[in-house]
Amino acid sequence: MGVIHSVYPDGRLISKLPVFREAYRAIGLGWLLAPTAWPGLRPLANLGYEWFTRHRLTIGRLFGRNCDTGTCALPAAKSPKK
Repeated sequence: MGVIHSVYPDGRLISKLPVFREAYRAIGLGWLLAPTAWPGLRPLANLGYEWFTRHRLTIGRLFGRNCDTGTCALPAAKSPKK
């Protein structure tokens, strides 16, 4: 849960924010995260990623996710009213 990792087909390993840049690039949305690789923004983007990883469980609770049991799940769906 601490750091996201990815492995290229040739065996190279990447981690943290570059994983997201590559994933977005692979699906044609690389332009969305491209600024996070720019020299002036890269340090700020990396700090933002580090902050997010430390607080993601708390952030998830704000959006209805519960990870207190050791596994994360969405809240159970409510039955429609009749």
